[in-house]
Amino acid sequence: MAKLTLGSVKTTMGRVLGKSTSSSDLVSYINEAQERLIARGDWWGTIVRYRFCANEAKLTWPRWVGSVRRINVCHNNVPIANQWYEFVGNGPGTLHDTDDPGLVLEDMGEACIFNDISGANKKIYVISDQPESGKYICIQGYDENNKWVKTTHNGSLVDGEYIAVTNTGTLSTTVFANVSSIIKDSTSGTVTISEYDTVAGTYTPIGQYEHDEERPIYRRSRIPGLANLGSCGCDSDVCASGDTSIQAMIKLRHVPVSSDNDWLIIGNIAALKDMVMSIVYAEKENPQMSEYYEKRAVRELESEVEDMNKGAFGPHMDNIDPYLFGAGSIEGVI
Repeated sequence: MAKLTLGSVKTTMGRVLGKSTSSSDLVSYINEAQERLIARGDWWGTIVRYRFCANEAKLTWPRWVGSVRRINVCHNNVPIANQWYEFVGNGPGTLHDTDDPGLVLEDMGEACIFNDISGANKKIYVISDQPESGKYICIQGYDENNKWVKTTHNGSLVDGEYIAVTNTGTLSTTVFANVSSIIKDSTSGTVTISEYDTVAGTYTPIGQYEHDEERPIYRRSRIPGLANLGSCGCDSDVCASGDTSIQAMIKLRHVPVSSDNDWLIIGNIAALKDMVMSIVYAEKENPQMSEYYEKRAVRELESEVEDMNKGAFGPHMDNIDPYLFGAGSIEGVI
């Protein structure tokens, strides 16, 4: 199968749907088809290897990360725990970033910024790397008095504060204690938000958004005690001194495509065609035909995975760390 862009599938999908290649509905169908297919399985092209360095327990993953399937820390495999890890009967209880229950990657839900606001007296500073006109970003959260922020925008009372996006920078009027959600206009450039310490006069970046992000949300994880590991497993040409080497197998998240040169994650055009037909029949209240085409799409992707993996072998048995709380000395079949 080939790598596909939005532009490379428009003619085929337009023929299937009976729509012009310039139709906005066409792009909508393609996006929905890809999003549905990605959620149906770990298909060829949906899993990638990701390598990075870290020095703090909390990890905020890029927008294209849907979930972490496997992770190695300091070149060693580490178990992955879900959000119930601290609450199971034989678990570790509530953990702090510096606690060391045994290496584990813990799911911490989702966030709209990559660093939380730290301390008091923090306003939000917004700047784009390109000129912008009439663009805003709405910061929602709680103020310094732990009250939900409500302000007036265009004559109406709204949740949060709307801050103008410019390439010269704009400062919020609100002193924020927490940022819980963000609504952003589509912009020309990349927008960075920072916490501005009104006492020290310093700026610390806490979020960065690509031009087409409008409701940013990112997966979050934590490796308690990571800061205690230092440079273990690090190659000198990859990680800085004091950082820890991490490699992960990542399941990609659907990121909507809009421009002809945007890459699709699903590279199987037959599967995309069948899923588009499934959506069409679902909208026509024909569940039988919708299910028929969805099954066809899934079979195409299953066949692709089987063909691309011929001659290879996958994981069989994992020996779970017996010192990890909640695990015991139990072998886990994957």
